[in-house]
Amino acid sequence: MSAAAPAFLEVSDLRIGFPGRAGDVPVVHGVDFALSAGETLALVGESGSGKSLTALSLIDLLPGGARRLGGRIRIGENQLDTLSSNAIRKIRGGEIAMIFQDPLSALNPAFTVGRQLTDAIRSHHPLSRGAAAKRAEELLDLVGIPSPKARLHSFPHEMSGGQRQRVAIALALASGPKLLIADEPTTALDVTVQAQIMALLARLRQELGLAILLISHNLDLVAEICHRVAVMYAGRIVETNTVEEIFRRPQHPYTRMLLDCIPRLDDRPGPLATIPGEPPLFGKLPSGCPFRPRCPAAHERCLAMPPAFPQEAGQAACWLAA
Repeated sequence: MSAAAPAFLEVSDLRIGFPGRAGDVPVVHGVDFALSAGETLALVGESGSGKSLTALSLIDLLPGGARRLGGRIRIGENQLDTLSSNAIRKIRGGEIAMIFQDPLSALNPAFTVGRQLTDAIRSHHPLSRGAAAKRAEELLDLVGIPSPKARLHSFPHEMSGGQRQRVAIALALASGPKLLIADEPTTALDVTVQAQIMALLARLRQELGLAILLISHNLDLVAEICHRVAVMYAGRIVETNTVEEIFRRPQHPYTRMLLDCIPRLDDRPGPLATIPGEPPLFGKLPSGCPFRPRCPAAHERCLAMPPAFPQEAGQAACWLAA
């Protein structure tokens, strides 16, 4: 992938909040990132860091009263923050598609795989039911489902977890999207199937020229298929860089501690490494750097918020890195 490839997705100063008694409670604070066609960007961090909220905001599906408080989102030629809900609905599923964590809950148990695929295809393309069924068979073959024609007549419960996730990916591809958001797509799968799904996503990116935004807490899987990594903590991106630099020379203490938590075959017997403490509650962030209470390298300067950093410069939002 060329480094000069134009960005298909640009997110600038994205802020998200939930309603509270005294007004909106911010949970995502000024997130910036960009993603080009044919590129895979991973958003990583502990649960509650704001990864999924950031992703859901791109398709206007924020849950439970959450709303965008500010920022700009550009997808292709469309400026999403200026569009109506109806206009965004046309882009969702067309330009953008999403794969969710649990394929069993994402698929309708009352309809066959073929029915769900053909309905999705016909909602975006003016095809006859026969032509849509042929396209559905092609999609199942594309994502590696054996005997795709026969599987069109299967119900989701008749398939394994890995096959259901492949069907969910086929559904996401039914409209021919340019951006694929994968939110923890391997959480419900065993380790072997996880690797197969990640290899499938990498192959689809190459064959279809997709831009992929991967939401994950599994850094081992991220290392396999991603070009760049953005590390999130307490609703902020604290470090961004190429996947090689993140793993070789992490700049932020949080990134280093996340990497230390990965089990390795050459580790000595004993307890696994952990990050002490808990992530801060939204609305109750500490003063200065939000990671300060858990950081072993914290000092007096950390009582002030670290400076912002250019997203492409490989710098971290940390006084030590600055």
